[in-house]
Amino acid sequence: MLKIRAEQAVIFRQRASLRYDAKLAAYIEEEYPDFFILEEEAGARLRQFVEHAEGRGLKTRRLITMYVELAILFGEDALADAVIDFETFVVTAWAAAFHHGTGA
Repeated sequence: MLKIRAEQAVIFRQRASLRYDAKLAAYIEEEYPDFFILEEEAGARLRQFVEHAEGRGLKTRRLITMYVELAILFGEDALADAVIDFETFVVTAWAAAFHHGTGA
């Protein structure tokens, strides 16, 4: 039986985090090119957004990415006091679009 040591698990998590950061940066650069032009340290800023999202209790990559996008669009200060139910946000938007005949 294969057993993963705690040190190995830490390395796996770090690598997964680095892969996510790179994938997120590529996505944001494509979708929000002005963010990379205006932000001198865009990569560090994205990491900060991710850490703030995790600090708010968001655990999945989908929810963290949603938080990052909202932070870019509206500014992180606007999210500081906002009460957003991230778990139902996408479902609610999808349901509204479906109900009004604009979604699949």
